[in-house]
Amino acid sequence: MRNKLIHDFLEILNKDKPAIICKNKIKTFKELGIDIRKMITVFEKNTKRDDSILVFSYPYRYDFYVSMFAGILSGRKMVIIDSFKDKKKTEYMLKEANCNYYLADKLFKNLKFKLPKNMKLILNSNYKNEIESNIYSDEAKVITYTSATTAMPKKIVRDLSFLENQIKMINNNLDYNKDSIVYGILPMYTLLSLFLGNTTIIKKNPTNIKADVIIAPIKKLLTLRKKNNNVSSVFMGGAILYKNEALKLKSLFPCSKINYIYGASEGALIYRTSLDDYIHNIFTFDCPANGIKVSIDNPNHNGIGIIKIEGETVIGNCHLTGDLGKLENNKLTILGRSNFSNIDKGLYNYLIDERIRENNPNIIAFSFKYDNEYVCVYKGKLIHKMDGIKYIKMKKIPYDIKHKTKLDYGRTIEIIKKIIKK
Repeated sequence: MRNKLIHDFLEILNKDKPAIICKNKIKTFKELGIDIRKMITVFEKNTKRDDSILVFSYPYRYDFYVSMFAGILSGRKMVIIDSFKDKKKTEYMLKEANCNYYLADKLFKNLKFKLPKNMKLILNSNYKNEIESNIYSDEAKVITYTSATTAMPKKIVRDLSFLENQIKMINNNLDYNKDSIVYGILPMYTLLSLFLGNTTIIKKNPTNIKADVIIAPIKKLLTLRKKNNNVSSVFMGGAILYKNEALKLKSLFPCSKINYIYGASEGALIYRTSLDDYIHNIFTFDCPANGIKVSIDNPNHNGIGIIKIEGETVIGNCHLTGDLGKLENNKLTILGRSNFSNIDKGLYNYLIDERIRENNPNIIAFSFKYDNEYVCVYKGKLIHKMDGIKYIKMKKIPYDIKHKTKLDYGRTIEIIKKIIKK
């Protein structure tokens, strides 16, 4: 029995509606379907069904999505790794995913990381001279990884049923016109947008995007310098958002309805709020996502504990996010990371970060509990200090490999240990 997700998408692939806009070229869903079926032929000739295929994450290139959809529709195990800068973590992820093949294009030569010799190369542009194949399967899996800010990356495995549930959830929670042109930066959200039949722009840089809707990680939007008056709706997430960053984003999209999403790799959407409400009530989200049960695990006398999520779109149906929060009047407030806050002393690192940044407008700062001390690493000129905090200035803040707006706590602690030894 063909999975409903595949069945519905194959119907969409019969349409002449624009599917992908890339480098001012438009591919219809029908043209996309032809290329996907040709790429399935490439897979059938070169791989076995149980092989794990690494796809280089160039979400702004058309061939990337042709390859991903071909793998999904034909029952392959497709692996996405967002960054290869950390060699140790990359090797760990490749080993965990047990990759046999890797798909690459001409940009692959710029990659500094050397892949294991036993992995075989498939050029993901090879489909262009192939015949179309109609071999479909329900056995596909998509493997991605968490951002690994505290330890090694965790593997997230999505089968077709799970993907279908996540698509339904996103469709039910993101309020936009289905005829809108969508710009999705992250590979998974772009895939889901196309599964829904949306005309989707793929481009690396969000500057001068002529889209109605943007679904993007905060890190990409914060790189913008020019205002965008074209966009009607923005959905963003991927990291905690501080007030000065929220104000910058509001100024960049003056004509947009901006929604800030709190989510997790293990559970997609959890809560959302409008950016205007968030600015006035920092770290608080007021709209729970449909289909997710949110609770506080083992709360203290103030109702604060680790945020717990449950539901069909949660990996394993239940997940502790590692964030400390509280629920009041159905509103969720996030206070900090459980491993790096001092609950006994009421020191929550997101709240402390915000206070330090508010008192020192020209710095980037992150605070956390470390070795019985409370530490703040910062970049810039520190003017006002808070009592009880050890401040360490850094030339370069170690960000996580995926979101690049969150602190990589593990790498930061390694640097601090070296500083202390000196």
